[in-house]
Amino acid sequence: MRIKFHIGSIIILICGLCALIPGLMVLLGMGGWVHEVLDQPIGGIALLAIGLCGVLAAVFRLLVKFLTQREHDNHPEK
Repeated sequence: MRIKFHIGSIIILICGLCALIPGLMVLLGMGGWVHEVLDQPIGGIALLAIGLCGVLAAVFRLLVKFLTQREHDNHPEK
């Protein structure tokens, strides 16, 4: 079984990671380069939430395709 990434999923994944990585850096204390407003725990949590939403939106399409493909494989055609 071969699953291809849809171009929209790739774009959403990149956007999600662009928010996720600075959010993690802020929470780990390495976010000095992030804007002063976001250089607080609440800013890091907000970036994490935005990033996770983007990553989940990108992966959701793959999960749905995988589950529907598996369901079709389990039911042989008559």
